[in-house]
Amino acid sequence: MKRLFIGFLVEPSFIESRYIALRNEFENCLSGKWIDLNALHVTLKFIGNFDEERISLLQNALCEHLQEYRESFQLRGLSVFSSLGQPNVLYIKVSDSKSFLKQKATAIEKVCSDFGVPAAKREFVPHLTLARIKSVNSSFYELLHKHKNTLFSVVSFYTIAIFESLLTPEGAIYLKIN
Repeated sequence: MKRLFIGFLVEPSFIESRYIALRNEFENCLSGKWIDLNALHVTLKFIGNFDEERISLLQNALCEHLQEYRESFQLRGLSVFSSLGQPNVLYIKVSDSKSFLKQKATAIEKVCSDFGVPAAKREFVPHLTLARIKSVNSSFYELLHKHKNTLFSVVSFYTIAIFESLLTPEGAIYLKIN
C-alpha cells in the first residue's frame, strides 16, 4: 500500500520571495510546521492508502488528466481551515477564474471512484497549504486580514501527477509516481 494524492507541485520560483516574507511576518504569531518550499503543492484528490499493484491501472485511467498544463491561475489571499473554531491550516487561496482546477478535480474524483476510492467529504477548495498550525496569538488575525486579498503569484504552468506521500517526523516527502 502507498499513500497517494493527485495534484501538482508549485514551482518554487513562482512563490519563493513571497513565501520567505510570509514566514518572517508570521514568525512571532504562529506556532506550527511550515511546509518546505520545494513541497508546496495543490491537491486535486487525496486518495490515501492504495494498492501498489493497481497504481499503473489508475495511471492509465487518468492518463488524459496527468499532463502539463498552461492554464494560469492566481495565488491570491490568505485564509485558514479551522477545527472547533481554532485555525489548523494556513493557506493561500487559488483564484482560478475559469474553474479549470475544479473541473479537473471533479473529473479525477469520478475516475478514482471507479477504483473504490471514497468521495471527498468536503467541497473542493483549491489552495496552497503554507503551514500546519499548533497555536496563534492575536496578531495572527491582523496579518491574516492584511493579506486577505494579496496577490502572491500567478502560476502559468504545472504538471498534474500522482504522488506518493511519505510521512516523516521532519514533514511529508512527495514522490512523483512515474
